[in-house]
Amino acid sequence: MTQIIHKDVGTLGDLVGCHPELIHLCDEKQIDFCCGGDRSITEICRARGWDADDFLAEVRARIKSGEDGPVPTFETGQVAPLIDYILDRFHAGHRRDFEALVQMAGKVWEVHGAKWPRMGVLSQLIDHLIKDICPHMLKEEQILFPMMLTQDQGRQGPVMCPSGGPAGPIAVMRKEHENVGELLASLAVVTDQFTPPTWACPTFRSMFALLKQLSEEIRLHVHLENNVLFPMAAKGKSNVPGG
Repeated sequence: MTQIIHKDVGTLGDLVGCHPELIHLCDEKQIDFCCGGDRSITEICRARGWDADDFLAEVRARIKSGEDGPVPTFETGQVAPLIDYILDRFHAGHRRDFEALVQMAGKVWEVHGAKWPRMGVLSQLIDHLIKDICPHMLKEEQILFPMMLTQDQGRQGPVMCPSGGPAGPIAVMRKEHENVGELLASLAVVTDQFTPPTWACPTFRSMFALLKQLSEEIRLHVHLENNVLFPMAAKGKSNVPGG
């Protein structure tokens, strides 16, 4: 997978998909590379008031450094390996984290709810996040991913992709990703960027650490789907019999 490094060519999502090491640069500069990855470097810099050439120099330097990214790079056509990676790391991982998070949040609410008034809002946000993501993952597992795998198999043989292909479900998933992104932003605000109070007990601190880790993992999850997997499916559609 290659990407021309130019401020007006391609989107940030495309660039990060080819060079996952840029995720660290995006985090440092608080740039949304997952749900907001459909913008060019020029658009991002114009919105921030940055010099695009200076930022582009930082991008090239980070790529040249050889730094490892937090997720692997997947080549065009690696639909099945990418789906397996998403299922193993993110779907299974989110479910484990949610279970631990609910237990910790319950303990913190019981012991510190009165001392930290924002705990009620935080508990509601956690509940909304879980109720958004768990059904979302099920729809991917039961509908979208099998459809994508059928389409991918169709490139090599007579397997027919269901009528309409995955475009419709992908549009729904993208919209749901935006909703999750808004919840993550709200979580960051309520927790002061996941910074626990100075008086917080070990369970309280562990809850904030898990929330931060979960937020980072969800953003990586959304990035791999929005900027890597979904474009793969769009490119493969024309090669599918009947597609």
